[in-house]
Amino acid sequence: MKAFLLKYKLWVIIGLIIVGGGSIFIAKRNNKLELETATAEKRTIVRDVGMTGRVKPVEKVDLAFDEGGRIALVSASVGKDVGAGELLVQLESADLNAQRVQADANILAEEARLEALKRGTRPEEIQVAEVKVANAGVSLDDAKRNLENTLNDTFTKAENAIHADVDQFFMNPKTANPQLTFATTPSLKSEIEFQRVAVENTLTAWASDRTSLEASRKSLEAIRTFLEKVSVAVNSLSPTTGFTQTNIDAYRAGVSGARTTINTSLTNVTAAQEKVRSAESSKVLAEEELKLKKAGTTSEDIKQQEAKIESAKAEKNLIVAKLAKRGIRAPIAGTITMQEARVGEIASIGKVLVSLSSASGFEVEANVPEADIARLRVGNEATVMLDAHGDTPFAARVVEVDPAETIVDGVATYKVRIQFVSHDDRIRSGMTANVDVVTDRKENVMALPERFVRSKDGRRIVLVLGDDEISIEQEVTIGIRGSDGMVEILSGLAEGARVTLAPEER
Repeated sequence: MKAFLLKYKLWVIIGLIIVGGGSIFIAKRNNKLELETATAEKRTIVRDVGMTGRVKPVEKVDLAFDEGGRIALVSASVGKDVGAGELLVQLESADLNAQRVQADANILAEEARLEALKRGTRPEEIQVAEVKVANAGVSLDDAKRNLENTLNDTFTKAENAIHADVDQFFMNPKTANPQLTFATTPSLKSEIEFQRVAVENTLTAWASDRTSLEASRKSLEAIRTFLEKVSVAVNSLSPTTGFTQTNIDAYRAGVSGARTTINTSLTNVTAAQEKVRSAESSKVLAEEELKLKKAGTTSEDIKQQEAKIESAKAEKNLIVAKLAKRGIRAPIAGTITMQEARVGEIASIGKVLVSLSSASGFEVEANVPEADIARLRVGNEATVMLDAHGDTPFAARVVEVDPAETIVDGVATYKVRIQFVSHDDRIRSGMTANVDVVTDRKENVMALPERFVRSKDGRRIVLVLGDDEISIEQEVTIGIRGSDGMVEILSGLAEGARVTLAPEER
């Protein structure tokens, strides 16, 4: 029994040695297998968006006029192939053509004015401005003389109105104690006699300064006030013994004439003064215009004229835009499928006259998830694979990306139209299409499989293998990610460098 146990123990030990050796061998072998590497190399990285859609006919384009008019030309016919921009139907446009010619003339005129401004004022224009200044000076001198004559005349008439018309019913009128010769209320008589003294003093002072505008106005106002009091007294008179109605009428006529003379004098003085002011303003304006002409054109004047040119061009553009609306042009290359325009008929606004189908015939319409829509742009190249034709690729491009979302099974997607580059009879409506849209492409750039790049402390790093198979962390900068799992290395890694995965990633 003891011999059996010793024999059994020996076999157990041998078994353990074999198992342990095998494990060591397998571990070593596994370590070699787990050391996965990649080499940095130049290549092309393409990023694309994949989608599935269905082939459908290109929608018809229905064409109509934005404004009505008589049809002058029809060049479209059903079945005719037309190119993009080709004129199909034209309305009469003689009126707009005339306006465009006028607009061209206006632009030329404004441009000529700009050139004149840049060239500066001509000597002849300066001479004309100098003559205007001289004439304005003469007019001002005439106005001043007229004012002076008016003031002298006003003094003479005012003095005569008092001494001839009013003093007829005063005793000692020019003295310090004038006496009113007719009866009136004591207070009014006293006030009139007192003001007569003041008026005489006013006339005396005015005589020494009769050409003064201010003195003349003050004197006339004082005399007018005095005459108003006298008029009240005279108009209240009644005939008495020794004081007839004839005397009263003579007094009233004298006072009325005096008042008319003073009021007219005030009006004449105001008019003469206004003429002086107007003449002064005209002279200042003429002098300023002369200064401007001598100073030449300012930058502000040039900018203002340039703005007028732009305005004239805008008017022409508006006419050109209206002319464009008088014609129906093919927005795309295609085939006419309907044409109802006739020369001489009146076209109604919005009535469809021509229908046009795209020359490519078919397109693919697909729904793209919102995660990918930001990368798509109109014009992106695409490759379409049709299930009906196996691995045959068809060149296409993105022609429309719907800006509004479409909810499909509760998920926001965006409708994208992909149009075939060329017509192909093998394409049929309803075929299932798998589309790859190229959104970015970079040629001859450094690249690695993206799984060899990891993030650490906000950095991108790779493990670079040296000659002794020891890995060292190296920070890198990445660019675009390709759809095949490759990523662009912008910096931090040389071509041919070998990288490996971290032990926990193996």
